[in-house]
Amino acid sequence: MKYHAVIIGAGPAGIGAANYLLNHGIKVLIVEKDIKPGNKACGGGLTESALSFIDDDIASCFEHHKKLKVISPYFSAAINSDKSYMAVADRTLWTSKMLARLQDKGADIILGKRCRSINGNTVLVGDESILSEIIIGADGPNSVVRKHLGINSAIGVIAIQLVIKKEHIKGSFDLKNTPSVYFDFNKFLNGYGWIFPVGDSLKIGCGIPLVKNGGKLLNSSFDLWLKDIGIDSSKGRVQGGSIGCKYLGHRRDNIFLAGDAGGFASPVTGEGIGQAIISGEEVAKEATQKNYSSKILKKLSRYHRKTDHILSQPEVGAFILNSAPFFLKSPSFAASVLRRYSSF
Repeated sequence: MKYHAVIIGAGPAGIGAANYLLNHGIKVLIVEKDIKPGNKACGGGLTESALSFIDDDIASCFEHHKKLKVISPYFSAAINSDKSYMAVADRTLWTSKMLARLQDKGADIILGKRCRSINGNTVLVGDESILSEIIIGADGPNSVVRKHLGINSAIGVIAIQLVIKKEHIKGSFDLKNTPSVYFDFNKFLNGYGWIFPVGDSLKIGCGIPLVKNGGKLLNSSFDLWLKDIGIDSSKGRVQGGSIGCKYLGHRRDNIFLAGDAGGFASPVTGEGIGQAIISGEEVAKEATQKNYSSKILKKLSRYHRKTDHILSQPEVGAFILNSAPFFLKSPSFAASVLRRYSSF
């Protein structure tokens, strides 16, 4: 088999890349290791600018939010926006709909098979060798394509999440309908927690920096947090995952990296769906336009390197994150943060 472009990964980055290539008449194959992509620890939030990349009829299934709560042990802030800053939907649902749309446009899609290796222009999928002029790694923070390029792991944060029906939330729990972000160094180090409403469910999760014995620390922090907010985890479904926010380059010859595989997720909030879709389209442009060099990806990489450096200093990062709700009480500061957040 031969294609102009093979995309490894059928998540947001792969969708973004494939959509651009198909719209420009390029023959595309998407390879995905999971039968049902998108089942991972992820709040599911998508910025409004990123939502514009999704077909209107599919985007209509998203819930839009104008309010955000930011909470630390010392302060809390409620940010209210005049317009929606974020949309949320079941990730597996909209992903499957977008993949079906890409098939309608002419994409070939292989689900449930791994990319085993890459040798020059040849991608080994299962037992089948596939030739491709362009190879795009959109296969998440544990990217096979990134490993092939000899680039260190993109993982900067490990995460865990509980998906639970709102009907199982007892008492006076007041965050059922408002997205909320939590910063608490004693629980999450320089990481964060989140509670995002999605339909009749809540996604309650946390992420911590990748550190020694991080898995044990993550599980104990998560259990303690659920106990503090009065949530019975036995009533829901627990998901694990990791977040790729270590950017160390995204292209080499005919091979490109997008989304978490490229380390484009935010090291502050872990938000990565918007960055994934946009970086997918940007690497597709770089792959097909001889003189195109993405200003967007340069901006993202500079921002991530700067914030990752700051957060790698425990005392500085802890002060900034724990104090964030205090500064966000200022309407002008909060508005500027939302504008920056919504720009990707």
